[in-house]
Amino acid sequence: MSVGFASTKPVSKYFKLDLIPVISLYFLFPFIIALIPLLFISIPLVEKEKDKEEIPFIQEFKEGFSLLKTTPGFLVLAIWSLIANFLLVPFNILLSFFVNVTHSGTEVSFAVIMAFMQAGSITGALIISLKKVWKRKVLILMACGAGTNVGLLIAAFAPLGQFFVMGIGEFIIGFTLSAGLPIYFTILQTAVSPDKQGRIFSIDATFSFAIMPIGMIVAGPLANFLGIINFFVILGISGIIFNVLIYFFTNLRHLKY
Repeated sequence: MSVGFASTKPVSKYFKLDLIPVISLYFLFPFIIALIPLLFISIPLVEKEKDKEEIPFIQEFKEGFSLLKTTPGFLVLAIWSLIANFLLVPFNILLSFFVNVTHSGTEVSFAVIMAFMQAGSITGALIISLKKVWKRKVLILMACGAGTNVGLLIAAFAPLGQFFVMGIGEFIIGFTLSAGLPIYFTILQTAVSPDKQGRIFSIDATFSFAIMPIGMIVAGPLANFLGIINFFVILGISGIIFNVLIYFFTNLRHLKY
């Protein structure tokens, strides 16, 4: 949920407006902004190759798995992406409950916290775009992965009602995600030939999307059993340890991407 969507309810209450029209406007304005450039650019037509034989999906998927196993470091990266997504999903799912119930927050509190995350995302994206070529990509990626979990721990340990502290944690999460993801996809793109990238990206997306529902399903029961703060602490510490283990106990750090 973005800060804009989270803030639609308090805005509608303040101006005494119905919530549905406010949400509709929230989705309408980005559409109009995205439409404006299309009025000034022309999109070239691409001729489809008629004689090219189409490869069955199953065959392409198998080739993708073969590339995953044969390309140095890619299997480790796939496992890293899988576990990192799994550890972060429960926190994202339970964040609104954590703010509203555990900390007795309101919609405005949640919107402010998400604003910190968006600010972190923008800052991280700007910093990572300042330099054309980044060395030691694996180190940066693992550091960002561990940093995301540090932000999670800061949010988890926030004193009751201290939404500014939670916002700092969310800022760190947004910063590390927006800085780490470009590095991750740069590694995938530079280590695989262009004609094979689609297969790698599809498998990576399949793994990530497949693990997300599992994280969503177990989030509630585990938070109820362990306590939501204890659950967040376990997730954060596990995430930090996991990134450290991946970096120091695999050959990933020795590869030159």
